[in-house]
Amino acid sequence: MSCFGGKTYEYDELSLDRFDGINLSSAAYFLSHCHADHMVGLESHELSKRFLDCPDIKLYCSTVTASLLLAIPRFTHLRAFIEELPMDQETAIHIPFSNSYISVTLIPAGHCPGSAMILVHGDNGTILYTGDFRFSIGDSVRLKSLFTLTKGYSPKFLIKSVYIDTTFCIPEAVHIPTREACLQVIISTASDWFIRKGPSALLHVFSRSSYGYEFIMVQLAKKYSCKIHVSAKQFEKYRFVPSIQRFLTEDPNSTQIHFCQNHIVSQVEENLELCKQRTNFDKTALPCTSVLRYSPHILQIVPSVMFFTKSKDVSPTSMVYCEGESVVRVCYSSHCSYGEIIDFLSVLKPQNIYPNVKPNNEFSLEDVRKTLMHLQCQEKQGAKRPQVDYAKVSFTSKLRRMWYNIPASIPTADSAPTDVAKLSSKVASPVEAPQGSPPPNGSPPSSPSLLEPNSHPASPLLRPKFHQIPDAFDIFAQWEALDKA
Repeated sequence: MSCFGGKTYEYDELSLDRFDGINLSSAAYFLSHCHADHMVGLESHELSKRFLDCPDIKLYCSTVTASLLLAIPRFTHLRAFIEELPMDQETAIHIPFSNSYISVTLIPAGHCPGSAMILVHGDNGTILYTGDFRFSIGDSVRLKSLFTLTKGYSPKFLIKSVYIDTTFCIPEAVHIPTREACLQVIISTASDWFIRKGPSALLHVFSRSSYGYEFIMVQLAKKYSCKIHVSAKQFEKYRFVPSIQRFLTEDPNSTQIHFCQNHIVSQVEENLELCKQRTNFDKTALPCTSVLRYSPHILQIVPSVMFFTKSKDVSPTSMVYCEGESVVRVCYSSHCSYGEIIDFLSVLKPQNIYPNVKPNNEFSLEDVRKTLMHLQCQEKQGAKRPQVDYAKVSFTSKLRRMWYNIPASIPTADSAPTDVAKLSSKVASPVEAPQGSPPPNGSPPSSPSLLEPNSHPASPLLRPKFHQIPDAFDIFAQWEALDKA
C-alpha cells in the first residue's frame, strides 16, 4: 500500500499519485496507474475546481491508464483535463505560474496495463518515480529510456533521486518467482485438471484486485484458444482497451476458464477502504455458478504473495501450496522482490533513494532507505538467476506442498551494517519437493479443447536471455502499442 505523499524534494510544483491536501496547490499532476492507493483525492470536488480554475493544469498519464480511468463512471468528468503521454518518448511540459519547463518520459513499469514510471528532467536534476513496478533480475537494463543498449548497460542519466516501490522490501521476499514461471505452473496444473475431469472441468483464478492479472488472462486465452469469463463489471472496465477485452467474455457457459469476481472484489480499485482490506479477502465461491448449465468440477487458483510471506509453513521461495485437491495457491506478484529491487538500484546508481511503501510495521521508511542505500552498493551487477527445476502439482494427497528452490544470494546479513542486518537476513534453507505418483489418466475435454499435452514443459530460463514462453516485459509494451490508436 503506497504511503507516498505526492511531492518530491526536487520538484515541489508537481504531484505524483496523490491528489489531496497540499497537492491541491500543485501545477501539474501525474498518475502512474489505476490502483486505488495511487488515486487518493482524484475524484474530489476540490481537484476538479483546481482544473477548472486553471485550464493549463493537466493530469498526465499513459494512454492505457487514461482508458482504464475513464471506464470508471465517477472519473469520467476528468476527460477534459487528461493529457496522454506516449511511452519511452521525452515530452516537454510547461509548468503554469512558474513559466518554466520540465521534460517527462513515461517508462513501462511492468506492474499492470498502463503502469508507468515517471522520469523527470529539469533545473533541479533528474529524478525517477517508479510507482508500482516489477522487473525480473536482468530486465531493467532493457529499459531504453534509462540505459544505453551497449555492452555494460550504462545509465543514460545521473539520477539524483529515485522514489521507489518497496512493497516487498522484506527478508521473507528476497526471491519471488517470475510471472513467467508462475504461468508455466498454472498451465501445467490446469492441464492436469482438464485431463482428469474432462468436459466438466473448470478453472477459476481468484484475484483480489481489478487490475494486475491480465498477463495470466491473456496467455491462458492464447494457450487454450478460448476466451476468459469475467463479470459484466470487469468486462466494462476494459471497453477502451481492446487488446485485452478481445480475450474476454461475459458468457460463463462458453469457456472453462474463469476470472470472474464478486461485486465486492470488483470494486477494490475504486474504493481505498476496500483496497486496504483486500488482504482479508480469501477464496470465494464461483460467482457465476447459478447460471452455469452444468455441474462443474472447479479448480481454484489463488495467485498472491502475502500468503507466502506471512505463513509459517511456506515462503515466497515456494512456488505452490496445495490446500487440497481443488485449491492451489501460487506465489504471483506484480511488485518487485527484495532481490529485484536491489538489482534495479545497482544498475541505476541513484544518488538518493526514497521508499514509497512501508513494507511492514517492524521497519520505518528511514530504516528501509538506509538499507537500500547500503545494499545497492554491495550488489554485483549482471547477476543471473540460478536454473530451477519444477515438478508437477500432484492431486494424490489432500495436502501437498511443492517447493521452488532458489539459493539466497542477496542481500545477506553479512553484507549489511549491524543496524540494518535484520532487514536482510537469508531465506531459510529450501525443502525438497515431496515425491508423489502422477495424477491418473483421463480423457481430455471435448468442448472446447483446452489441452495440448506437454506443450509447456516446466523448464526455467536464465535472464537476461529472452524467454521462449511469453515475456511479461514485452507483453505490457505490446498492449500500449496496440491501444495507442
